Amino acid sequence: MSPDAFLRKLPEWPSGRVQHGFFALLTLAAVFGINPYLYGLYNHCVTVPFVYDAANPGLYPGDDMVAQLAYFYTYFLSGLGWLYRVSGLPLEWIFFGLHSLSIYLTFWSFFYLARTLIPCRAVAAVACLLLLFGSKTLGYVGTLESHLMERTLIMPLEFLALAWVIRGRWVWAFAGIGVAFCIHPLSAFYVGVFAGMAGLFRLWEAWRTEGITASGEHPASAAEPFKKQALRFGLGLLAGALAAAPSLYLKATGPEPLMPVGTPVDGWLDVLFMRSAYHVFPFDWPWHGWLRAGLFWGAVWLLRRAWLPAVAGLSGAGETHPALSREGWTALRGMLWAFAGMAVLGVVFTEFVPLSIVVQFQFFRAYRFLMYLGMILLAGGWYAAARGHIPVGQGMAAFVLAMPAWLEMVELKYATLLMTMALLWFGTAYGMRRWDWGLPRVLLLALAFPVMVTPASMFLRGFSIYSHQESDWVALQHWAERQTPVDAGFIVPPNRKGFRVDSKRHVFVDWNDGTQSFFNQAFAGDWIREMTMVGFNGDPDAMGDGYRALPPRQFQVVADSMPLNPSVYAVVFKDMDLPFNEVFAKGEYRVLKVR
Repeated sequence: MSPDAFLRKLPEWPSGRVQHGFFALLTLAAVFGINPYLYGLYNHCVTVPFVYDAANPGLYPGDDMVAQLAYFYTYFLSGLGWLYRVSGLPLEWIFFGLHSLSIYLTFWSFFYLARTLIPCRAVAAVACLLLLFGSKTLGYVGTLESHLMERTLIMPLEFLALAWVIRGRWVWAFAGIGVAFCIHPLSAFYVGVFAGMAGLFRLWEAWRTEGITASGEHPASAAEPFKKQALRFGLGLLAGALAAAPSLYLKATGPEPLMPVGTPVDGWLDVLFMRSAYHVFPFDWPWHGWLRAGLFWGAVWLLRRAWLPAVAGLSGAGETHPALSREGWTALRGMLWAFAGMAVLGVVFTEFVPLSIVVQFQFFRAYRFLMYLGMILLAGGWYAAARGHIPVGQGMAAFVLAMPAWLEMVELKYATLLMTMALLWFGTAYGMRRWDWGLPRVLLLALAFPVMVTPASMFLRGFSIYSHQESDWVALQHWAERQTPVDAGFIVPPNRKGFRVDSKRHVFVDWNDGTQSFFNQAFAGDWIREMTMVGFNGDPDAMGDGYRALPPRQFQVVADSMPLNPSVYAVVFKDMDLPFNEVFAKGEYRVLKVR
């Protein structure tokens, strides 16, 4: 087959309803199969009680963890509380509906971002396939999560903002970031830093090329005068500040947390290291995480002929030569430098000279946005291999090199990823060349496998929109909600999480509560004190044993420290012999009435 005839086999990925059908299939696979929806675990152990408390402040009286809601400067929790109160719908339905919608919009907006960075719909489609397989990155943040959170809800808006940055639409970009800031300030801050640095690089490029144009060397190199771009950039910053103002208002009018900008309070870093080292302290992360990240970017660099304008020999990008536009490359360089700056700050002022403000920002969590951009560049390498711009073997080798970056996932999911990529390259190397397949058929072949795996995943894991906690543990919570007063308090084993989710009752303390120390250093000391009261000796692996060894008098001491709860119950293990009345039992647990 002649090169011209082969290139005619490369139609653009269809648009319109076909694209939205593609996003719907991705959403179906993501929510039900590849990243199966979860409720009541992980962040929900904190988020769900916060939402219930926002809807009904009479719940959780005296609960120190729930009281930390005052230091969350977001409208996500109060908004969900309002929706739950006025709709009358179960919170589980609301969470599942919003999560499914946000996943669909995430694929749609990521497709838009990818097509903005490399203007080719087929590239954007493959980038979405890579996004489908959510995995943990540096900073231990998922690229695509399985449960509703603040950052998952506003991820579509952040993708749109990054696309608008590349397009130079500064008012829209910064206004979107400002709105996102009102939902999840931390991730919006990262995107704002990326956007600001990309803008400065774009302005520098405009100033430089404007000078060249004035001398007559490259009359077409500056599409817009530097002063006009600078004015629009400034207006964008103003729009972003105005859009973020509601969240800043919450901070200005709310209670003041104990959060010194400089030297942390004694013991705060110890708590963070014990509870959240995977977010904050890079020197404590395993070496293989760094290796996987290095292999990923090595794969991206191996494909530079596909996407780097200077290497590809292109003066600009287009559907026939889908490399980065010069504007995209300038913006990308700005974002890379932005992350480099945040990474340096995150190392120096966390590991060597700890500063509270830097530790709290958890700068390495911004890495996931770089990985999103890297996925798009990998997809660009696939397309370049498909159309013969680089050798197919080089493209395949780069994908093999990149795959370990997704290792932080369950075996079935990783095997599905490998099979999906194998089908993609099978269709590229053989289907298109030997059987005259077009790109849509290759992409649908690759997508078909994760969609077909979805029923098996639902069967093996058991799909539900309700709590995914241990069934006996959930049964205890349902009993507590139905059979105890609203102002009752519970002492629970500290190594068991999420009792507040379905019980809607005050919990004295558990291991998961310590994460709230990020936002109020005073809480760190309170959490350690309360954990010590329920048998914690500093060893997370021995929490259960410490709780089992508590004498009866200690349960009474804990109950005495809960003055806002007239009734206090203790959830204990069945092998614990305590002189209190048993009021309920389920599985390995017993509920005793202490007061």
